[in-house]
Amino acid sequence: MKFFRIGRVAGHHGLDGEIKVRPITDNINIYNNLSHIMLSVDGEVRKSYKIESFFLQNKFLIFTLEGLEDIEEAKALKGMEIVVPETFLPGASSGEIYWYKIKGSSVFDENGRDIGILYDYIESGGTDVFEIKGHDGILYLISNNPDHIKKIDAEKKSIFINSDGLVSEEV
Repeated sequence: MKFFRIGRVAGHHGLDGEIKVRPITDNINIYNNLSHIMLSVDGEVRKSYKIESFFLQNKFLIFTLEGLEDIEEAKALKGMEIVVPETFLPGASSGEIYWYKIKGSSVFDENGRDIGILYDYIESGGTDVFEIKGHDGILYLISNNPDHIKKIDAEKKSIFINSDGLVSEEV
């Protein structure tokens, strides 16, 4: 079964074992459909907790979980990822694509030159940044905005970019 990350434990909240989660999904409503959360490290599910309650505070979700009752236990979860099975993901809205569908895509510049493979993304606030592992061994960064990303074809696993936005990670 494939699991997909929808959040990351940012730390504890209070003294009673609550955790603070930073959502990493544009669709925060996905949390409303969960009765349990699964926590993973390096893609492997390590723990599961029944959700007693949660609420939004600023940009974080604060969770009270069954069986998690002390600050030290909550601190130990920091950095773990909240994951859900693929079947829990809602359908993507028009113009949206799930990351897992484009990871590993070939990246081409405006002249059709094969630059490399889409390797990872970095959440940087306003605009996500794609990390491309170049065929020349260099890691490149490009912001995911319409000026730099010209076309994403998830079915063909191809991404077309404006190379003016491409920056070497070595800079």
